[in-house]
Amino acid sequence: MSTPKVNQSSVSKGIELQFDMILAGLQALPPTTQLSVQNNTYTPATLSTLVNQENAINKTVRTLRLQLQQAVATRRGQKLADRKLVTAIRSAVIGLLGDDSSDLVKFGFKPRKPHTATVEEKALAVARGKETREARGTKGPRAKEAIQGDKPASVTVMASGGIVVPPTPPPPTTK
Repeated sequence: MSTPKVNQSSVSKGIELQFDMILAGLQALPPTTQLSVQNNTYTPATLSTLVNQENAINKTVRTLRLQLQQAVATRRGQKLADRKLVTAIRSAVIGLLGDDSSDLVKFGFKPRKPHTATVEEKALAVARGKETREARGTKGPRAKEAIQGDKPASVTVMASGGIVVPPTPPPPTTK
């Protein structure tokens, strides 16, 4: 049987744990007991008050750290919804103003910069495309129509699901 997982930030450690243990020990002492600490004499009640005052900052830090961890976890869970909202708002603003409007900057969005290719860039792209098609042997749909493979004379499908293709005669050799 497994024990439930405990958030380690919610557990007293170090000096805070020592102060908690001291407080438990002080409660076990009789109220009239006199304790001498740092040249001062305390009863268990007055020493408990002093220890609580010293330990208050430790308790506050632990509580705030736990709240911070919970807030960060909540924020992480909300991140996807936040991004979807920003995307939807961006689409709405672009629909209103246009994707190349300089007013998009007011909303924190960058306007689209249109890229106009020069004549030289277009010619270079066409030449590269032709070279790539030649190097890869890529053909268009009309060139593919001219390519025909050898077709078998007959195909027999058997009841068991097998297929029998008679062998094709070898091509005539030229001498």
